[in-house]
Amino acid sequence: MVSKRAAFPGSIGPMVRAIAPAAMAVRGKPGDFIDNAVRESARRTAAQIAGKSKIVAGLIKRGKVKVVAARYDLGAGKIEYLPYGKELVS
Repeated sequence: MVSKRAAFPGSIGPMVRAIAPAAMAVRGKPGDFIDNAVRESARRTAAQIAGKSKIVAGLIKRGKVKVVAARYDLGAGKIEYLPYGKELVS
């Protein structure tokens, strides 16, 4: 588990800072911790992309762009689209 004062060299720090909240959110939930954290991180990232940029949000509102959360399974070679926010992605 990542401690609050952990330091990570180079570019790993920003990646850990982005993933840690998702990992904390799924801690203790049923299922595989890593898989749950990956899915939660994908959902949070998609929501951030859709909501933080006024340009992207405007394009979404006008139906010009759609942001989706997804998980790529290296073993199966398949993409799984994940629900996030108000919409459910099939």
